[in-house]
Amino acid sequence: MIRQIRSIREGDKAIGPFSYLNNISSSLPPLSANTESELRNFDNILRLYEYRALVAFRDVSTQFETDIQSGISWGDAFNRNALAIVEASKDHCSFFIASLFQESVAKVEDPACKAALERLLLVFGLSF
Repeated sequence: MIRQIRSIREGDKAIGPFSYLNNISSSLPPLSANTESELRNFDNILRLYEYRALVAFRDVSTQFETDIQSGISWGDAFNRNALAIVEASKDHCSFFIASLFQESVAKVEDPACKAALERLLLVFGLSF
């Protein structure tokens, strides 16, 4: 991920499940869900997941690059930032799983099954 973010900052574009990282260099206004209806909208929840992962990777990659620029070796910088890298990776995985879950639920044709899965999706989304 650190290498992916470095290449994005150098002008490359990420694709697939990492494409949201293309926004890593832009300013990130905070997101929020302030009402019950906003919290019950899974698209809003998914945007919050994406935002959390993006901010986590932005922060860890900035710290990593600062460490490298201060003369710390790549391995030592990685070790110093390992916990933050793991947490950012967990945020990425949560976002990825949630987005795949949403895509799968959207394909369900049985109305009763789809309604139940949408409720389960909401519970899943609010549990992380």
